[in-house]
Amino acid sequence: MVIMEVTVTGMIRVHCPLIDLVNDEVKQIFNPGIQNSKLCTLVSEEDAPWKAGPYKLWIKDGNDPKTIPADVLLIHGSYGKTDNFQEFHDRHPQLPVIMVDYKDHPDKFYGTQFLKPKNKVTHFKRSMVDTSKSSIYKFSNIDVHHAPYCVREDLLDHMQNLDFERDINVSCFFPPKHETDFSKCEKYTRTKDNPKGHARGFIAEVVDYIDIKNKHVGPTASTCQNKGRQGIDLHVKGSMQNRYAELMKRSKIIVTACPSNYEGDYRLFEAMSSGALVLHNRMTLPPYGLIEDKHWVCYDNSSELINKIYYYNDNPDLASKIGSAGREFVINNHRPHHRIEYFLKTAGIL
Repeated sequence: MVIMEVTVTGMIRVHCPLIDLVNDEVKQIFNPGIQNSKLCTLVSEEDAPWKAGPYKLWIKDGNDPKTIPADVLLIHGSYGKTDNFQEFHDRHPQLPVIMVDYKDHPDKFYGTQFLKPKNKVTHFKRSMVDTSKSSIYKFSNIDVHHAPYCVREDLLDHMQNLDFERDINVSCFFPPKHETDFSKCEKYTRTKDNPKGHARGFIAEVVDYIDIKNKHVGPTASTCQNKGRQGIDLHVKGSMQNRYAELMKRSKIIVTACPSNYEGDYRLFEAMSSGALVLHNRMTLPPYGLIEDKHWVCYDNSSELINKIYYYNDNPDLASKIGSAGREFVINNHRPHHRIEYFLKTAGIL
């Protein structure tokens, strides 16, 4: 492989093919991240030497693909057809590549098998933890950098305009399973002995179990799913997404957790951006910079979670202080433009 050095001055010109896709990581991270950064600019499809349709390309008459006015190519796993990875690269082999995998599967890097690069490639991945062993996967032949989700700009903007009293003491936005024996100190680590792990129904069960007034337990967040991640109906009064934002803004404490089989989802930063105190299962690979008991509070098992909910419910000023510090930290370090700039710095382009 020939590594080509790239010297860039001024704004970094980023080309992300099919940037107008509605897939959530494109809409919530790549597009606003490039658009809102003061350090880079988007090379749109109109500036590219080809036209793009749904998952296909064709060269404009009289144009040379190698003349695209860009400094880096950002390729991600939301294009649909994997043939596009190589096609995008081959249209401009002179550009270094940033390749991002936001798929849930932690044991494989989606797309590398479909790309034979001629230039430097820097890899980023969200889900990298083997939850059964609490260890980080290693990938053969490539170095992979952690790229957690970030604060959603649409939800952040919406919640900044919401003015509610925090009248809900504790919330969990998942349905309880009613399967837990609370006489046991059950761990939130998925093992052969405890395959249930930190399933979200488990934590909802804890919140449902505790003797605290004015609490919310229900499937609001899990019901939003793809619509929620894309911000659909966020501003529609009474919609599930609208109600989810309202309930977070009204909550003093929000209890959440990663899915059982991988680490990293939107829920953590959604909750933290609301300003509530967030209780989250302790992660093997948390988003960088988060300090326990300063920005968020972590737990390992049902007994610890119960005790911490009661403690912070009885100490609302401390809960509010940590919740505010967490919100401030993620807004200043984990917005989409921070993630894009992290990609560029790690790749040695910025």
